[in-house]
Formats: sequence, C-alpha cells, structure tokens
Amino acid sequence: MRQRKLHELSLEQLTDIMGEHFADNFEAGKHVDAYANQVTRHVVGAMHRKHKRVFLGRIACNPGDAMWPLHEWWGGYVPAFSADFAVPTEDLALVDLITAWAATGDAERLFEIHARIEQIGGVMLHWSDEAAPEGPDDKPKFQVVG
Repeated sequence: MRQRKLHELSLEQLTDIMGEHFADNFEAGKHVDAYANQVTRHVVGAMHRKHKRVFLGRIACNPGDAMWPLHEWWGGYVPAFSADFAVPTEDLALVDLITAWAATGDAERLFEIHARIEQIGGVMLHWSDEAAPEGPDDKPKFQVVG
C-alpha cells in the first residue's frame, strides 16, 4: 500500500494528523517537531482547496496594535507562528471577539474565540520552533481584509 503524501490528504485527514501529532508529543513531554509545521502548512492549503478561500488570523494581538487580526491567504509559504488559526471565511463576528479580547484581556473571550473558529469551520494551527530555516523565496502572500 502506497503511503499518501501530505498534499494528497483531505483537510479532515490533515487536521486529524496535526492533532494526533501535537497530542503525542505533548504526552511524551516533547516539543512538537518541524513535521508539525509541515502538516500545519498543508492544513492551510487543504482548507483553500476545499473552500477556495482561507483567512489566517492572530489571537495574540495587543491593544493599540494597528494589526487587523484576519488576513486572506493567497498561497505561498506560511512562516511558523505567523497565524494562530485558519478559517474558510472572513468573519467579522470573530474579528469583534478578538478585538474585544485584546481590549479587555478577559479569558472568557478566548473560549468564545475558539468556539467561533470551530463554528465557522476553522482550525487552530500548531507550530514548532524546531523548524528548518526559511529560505529567501519563502515569502508569505497575504492580503489585509476589512
């Protein structure tokens, strides 16, 4: 039986692999390795293939930052830790929740953010700092929305 390559797997298969890999490493007391970054990048690509659009987002924005927490991904390399989640649609309710969390620091907002990401078909992304160095051509392609 031929082992399928990551780019051949569905979004659901990749999110299962990402979650299992993260959990296995966490339970073993190890950091997630560079393989996690590869799987995570393929999750973004698979979401794009399935929904035709992907928006990458950050939760950890600080009050006063001029950063919009949601950016459309146009393809290309996604640097590790550049996004906390991926969603298939531009969702202003999610943006409002992230903005409210950044303004208040209320932990309850984090639960609401995670629930909203899941509700709209998004996924949390898992990254590792044990990644291969990024090459000079590995520039992400984002478009600010909003």
